[in-house]
Amino acid sequence: MVASFSHDLVPALRLALEMLKEPAFSESDFDQVRTQRIAAIEENRSEPSALAAEALARRMSPYPRGDARYVGTAEEQIEDLKNVTLDDVRKFHSQFYGASHAELVVLGQCDPAQVQKAAAELLGNWGSASRHVRLAAVYSKVEPVNLKIETPDKQNARSLS
Repeated sequence: MVASFSHDLVPALRLALEMLKEPAFSESDFDQVRTQRIAAIEENRSEPSALAAEALARRMSPYPRGDARYVGTAEEQIEDLKNVTLDDVRKFHSQFYGASHAELVVLGQCDPAQVQKAAAELLGNWGSASRHVRLAAVYSKVEPVNLKIETPDKQNARSLS
């Protein structure tokens, strides 16, 4: 098994990086993923645990809409998914994907020199168009609140307050 891992590692890295660097951006796959995401959000719209998690996340992350840290409501997430286009995804990929600040970690028996050579070849000139900026989680005091989330149609539903 070890010999197989070592033998298959570089080809697997090549394949994974080809997919990351040159995605197909298939319209049908995009539509399928979007439809699945919308269906999953709609399915959780009345689930007590999902509603409680959304309420808590929105309370603890008081960022304005448009900020990457903003936690949208189910309705906002669905709206955003319906409005995003494949062209938006392509633009995002070309602007933010790259290995400018990447780290590659390999666990298991392998030839470190071979892995370093492959990593340099595969990642060496693949930079991001945008500069990497870490989003700081700024402390913000959150006032306590009693929220009551009604889910009367759910078996064993209780008020979360």
